[in-house]
Amino acid sequence: SLSPATLDVGEEAILKVRPKDSLPGGSYNDTLTVESTGGLSVEVTLKFMVEGGSRPTGSTPFTDVPAGAWYEGAVKYVYEQGIMSGASAATFAPDAKLSRAQVAQVLYNLEGAPAAASSAAFADVAGGAWYAKAVNWAAEQGIVSGYGGGRFGPEDNVTREQLALILFNYAAYKKYGT
Repeated sequence: SLSPATLDVGEEAILKVRPKDSLPGGSYNDTLTVESTGGLSVEVTLKFMVEGGSRPTGSTPFTDVPAGAWYEGAVKYVYEQGIMSGASAATFAPDAKLSRAQVAQVLYNLEGAPAAASSAAFADVAGGAWYAKAVNWAAEQGIVSGYGGGRFGPEDNVTREQLALILFNYAAYKKYGT
């Protein structure tokens, strides 16, 4: 539950959430509609991480991953291994586009969330962002790079060419034959 708060334009608020015990560990995105007394409403995108937690085994918890879908086994694997979580507690969003931050987060999760510099490697990666550690780690390892001018573009959709380069750099980091 949230306590009422008054914010002026441009002000930020940090919300501390305590998820239900049944919510598995992982990253989540959700939208919250905030209505003012004057009738104005604003949609706020919430992005948060649930650390730890147990992941159920068996079928996925995602209502948008049909049983028998060609990708069901892959979704189940990345979910149970903690490599990827859903777009929400109930959806995986298999047809959604992938952001540059999400790609960094997936590789970071795959590596077991290793230590990373706390300072942002890029000006547009806030230290408290859900993806900050992942992006900073991936930049430190030479897996990701920015656009120049200290900009990473974490919310930008990753292009096929960017993904190819990121995966190539990750393979080099792992010392895979490239």
